[in-house]
Amino acid sequence: MLTVRNRIYTKYPRDSYAFSSEKRISKMVKLFGVFVALLVVGSQAEAGLPSCWSNRTQAALQVNNEQVLRWKKETKNQFKDRARVAGKVRKVVLDRPTHSQFEVVLGDAPGESIELIYNKSFGVLPPIQTGMEIDACGDYITTRGGRRPSPMGAILHWVHFNPGDRDGGKHENGYLAIDGVVYGQEQPNERKLQLFSDQFILDKFFDITTPDFSDDLDLAQNAESQDLL
Repeated sequence: MLTVRNRIYTKYPRDSYAFSSEKRISKMVKLFGVFVALLVVGSQAEAGLPSCWSNRTQAALQVNNEQVLRWKKETKNQFKDRARVAGKVRKVVLDRPTHSQFEVVLGDAPGESIELIYNKSFGVLPPIQTGMEIDACGDYITTRGGRRPSPMGAILHWVHFNPGDRDGGKHENGYLAIDGVVYGQEQPNERKLQLFSDQFILDKFFDITTPDFSDDLDLAQNAESQDLL
């Protein structure tokens, strides 16, 4: 008695077997092509992000969640440095006409999160929702003390490019990527940028003054007194 395999070979001559082999090879080639395409898309997504440069280290930063969490625990109030973080949105802290503030989870343990502050002058964001994937580059500040600390104990701001109108472009550029889409790269309206500067938010909510940009504080306070915020 012939086996099933032998019956197949008897019923279908050698040409049919060759055709079956070609189909298997073709399928393998297609699967390999899909795999390569996924690798390319992944590398393009990373390559599509702006560089997260640090003038202090003279190098582009990789995601440094662990370092940021150490700063949050170990540094004094108002400690500042450059940082790049990646995580998921937990909740919106405050959504103002000028700035969006939301919590981003960086680790698994309780309290391992940061408050991210985005200046809407540099482009409109989608509605912020829990679970959104975040990759952000900007200025880290410890805000565990003072009169108005962040609920998260630390913030990341300046997550946008530097238009160069205040410092000649010396400050490093930042960015905010939400679910793979980069924000914070639009040229802001000049008056809007002056009135709603990052420095205004830092001073108003966190008692933090950045000397390089302290002149924006007076403009923002004048705007608030005129009910422009």
